Amino acid sequence: MKDLLRYVDTPFVLLVQWDGFVLDAGCWDERLRTVDYAGAQWPTTHGPAVGGNGGFSWRSRRLLCALADPDIVSAHPEDLQIHSYRSLLEQRHGIQFASADIADRFSQEYRVDEHIPSFGFHSLARFQRVLDPRLAAAFLSRLPLAQRGSTEAVALAVAYANAGMPGVAAALADIIRTAEPAGPFRELLMRLNTP
Repeated sequence: MKDLLRYVDTPFVLLVQWDGFVLDAGCWDERLRTVDYAGAQWPTTHGPAVGGNGGFSWRSRRLLCALADPDIVSAHPEDLQIHSYRSLLEQRHGIQFASADIADRFSQEYRVDEHIPSFGFHSLARFQRVLDPRLAAAFLSRLPLAQRGSTEAVALAVAYANAGMPGVAAALADIIRTAEPAGPFRELLMRLNTP
């Protein structure tokens, strides 16, 4: 969170973790150049957390400089940490977070609206949008155990089922089950196993 500045000498940087991709360059929005932080919205009990996720995010150099503020403590996960200092960043440094419409057009993660095309996405749960169904089981089986048993892996299986590919969903459910996912997902996985 504080060291990225050393590696960026451009006005903006696009951060992309392993589970995110650019989907549609045609969805690029020039308004991104007017904000310091954009990421997929997160669902919260108080409505969406606008600007949200850092795994596929747009950040200005100005934000990276502001994060060097000694009153900001670096912690994991860094995107949650950035949002915990949102008021300080806005008030002390004039940092602008993306509005909901800019954030949705830029990226989607948990809150997905298929009617809103997006520049990119973040989350294993969204791989159904880019991963050839014939390769899905092989891909998932090669992931570390923690990812194979994650809520995102279960959501990926559900996405294939919802897309009319119950065989792919069942194969993924078999792989997820080997990772012994948390109790609430066992029943869902059993349903996915019966195409």
